[in-house]
Amino acid sequence: MGLSSFASKPIEDVVAANPQTFFQVYWAGSREQIGTRIDRARAAGACGLIVALDWTFCHSRDWGSPKIPEQIDVRTAIKLLPEALSRPAWFLAWTRAGGPPDLTAPNMDSPGAPAPTFFGAYGEWMLTPPPSWEDLRWLREEWDGPLMLKGFMRADDAGRAVDAGFSAISVSNHGANNLDGTPASIRALPTIAQAVGDQIEVLLDGGISAGRRGQGARARRQSRNDRPRVPVGPGRRGSGGGREGARHHALRHRLHPARPRSRLGARPF
Repeated sequence: MGLSSFASKPIEDVVAANPQTFFQVYWAGSREQIGTRIDRARAAGACGLIVALDWTFCHSRDWGSPKIPEQIDVRTAIKLLPEALSRPAWFLAWTRAGGPPDLTAPNMDSPGAPAPTFFGAYGEWMLTPPPSWEDLRWLREEWDGPLMLKGFMRADDAGRAVDAGFSAISVSNHGANNLDGTPASIRALPTIAQAVGDQIEVLLDGGISAGRRGQGARARRQSRNDRPRVPVGPGRRGSGGGREGARHHALRHRLHPARPRSRLGARPF
């Protein structure tokens, strides 16, 4: 599974519950700050890193965004109480877990400093210039384990990731939830897969809402020794429901081995 840097639980707690955890890093702050987060993930036992590069800072989406409070204080709790009571099972689950999250980003804090609020960490990310390929090569040198770059829509960029020594790339447009008219990641997959061949692991992120769509993605991947993974869709990574929620989602989208994938042009696996 992948744990976002903006998750509400510390990386140490999540890895203890699931040792097969990848830590998703955002290019926020200085190299020193990013290096500190990488060291922390390594010490916690994370088995790999994901670097998200497919986000575009857009303050107004077509469908709007849910209002997220800065913190759950008394005024906010009173305001949201009717919504909580209208979902008794959800409310009871949070009550048993010790209450709602404090809306901080504990994986984005600095040593000896309190965890920043979500919007505090987001603001730091927003004000940090995007990484260059030199920055990404530095990151590759800092982490000697599996490391995936997420957010590829162009074949030439995929080739640069191969040259920089990354373990995997993810063809992704971040669910196209920021820029209207963004090309679908499934359309970019064949060109990128053909460009890199079996030199690097290729994953597809987004648009897999049912098993048949996963089969279609496999059919579009024509490289000899490399098959795209069927990923968890946007918003599912580190989402609610905990271990049971992740298990339910994985089982729901599992491909049945007996289905005739050859009709789609995909190789058996």
